[in-house]
Amino acid sequence: MAMRGRCGKGQEENGILFGDTGKYNGWSREHIRIREGMPEDRRQPFVVVAGFGLPGRSLVELLRSRGIEYMVIELNPQICDRVSAGHVNILAGDATDLETLRQAGVERATLIALMIPDDEVNLKSLSNVRKLNSSAHVIARCSFTSSGFEAIRRGANQTIVAEQVVARELDRLAGNLLQPGNPVAGQ
Repeated sequence: MAMRGRCGKGQEENGILFGDTGKYNGWSREHIRIREGMPEDRRQPFVVVAGFGLPGRSLVELLRSRGIEYMVIELNPQICDRVSAGHVNILAGDATDLETLRQAGVERATLIALMIPDDEVNLKSLSNVRKLNSSAHVIARCSFTSSGFEAIRRGANQTIVAEQVVARELDRLAGNLLQPGNPVAGQ
């Protein structure tokens, strides 16, 4: 059974308040209006992040800077203990487990980021996420293009595929190095 480790002050909002920018925590009026037909607890953005490695941490920093409520699921209890002292909303548990997903709030999530560095785990988590929430936007991290296709087939809205990111970066770096006049280009 997962243990919940919420620390810090909650960011509960009872109403939708817009600032001078016409946005609520970065969400446009139109996006909020679309969500008006949803149950009360689904109107405000809520994000579940599975995995607290570098990608998960980066997303949590963004969410915290924008005041968006979130919950992290992390398998490693030592990481949970360490970061909960820093006021990170974190749940020790297995992101493939339906009960852990429920405890994390997947059923009310508007965005779910599966950032675990294991394609099989992310794919299993994705299947279980879709059993609990068919409307949330899901971003899945994958190592291989084939896993990315499978994630889309299972219901991910977007994927981040490591081998594609590496290929693009390699093209960019090699393209710069192979410009005429560069010693690497042999000209």
